[in-house]
Amino acid sequence: MGSIGVALFIPNLFGVESYPINFHRRVMLDIFMNLIITGFLFTALPQFTKTESIQRSELLISTTLLLCAFFGNAYPFLFHGFMVCFYIYLLIILASRIVTAKDK
Repeated sequence: MGSIGVALFIPNLFGVESYPINFHRRVMLDIFMNLIITGFLFTALPQFTKTESIQRSELLISTTLLLCAFFGNAYPFLFHGFMVCFYIYLLIILASRIVTAKDK
């Protein structure tokens, strides 16, 4: 994903002024920021709640939702729909970990 973001600057080096600012904003702010937040939560949450580490399926589903949002970037309805699904899924994971931690 980083390579795609950097590749968008190459036409500007040759004087082409067709930089897709909305695409860049969504990729940098929405996708990368959410990857950083997810990475932090998936590493810190099990330690804070003293629960098992994040399962491979949880990581796969969250990554798939973010990738679908990335590829649905041309259609705002798809992009925002996948992002809402991602946030709901992340909240479900957080809630289940907190409930599990209270039981221990």
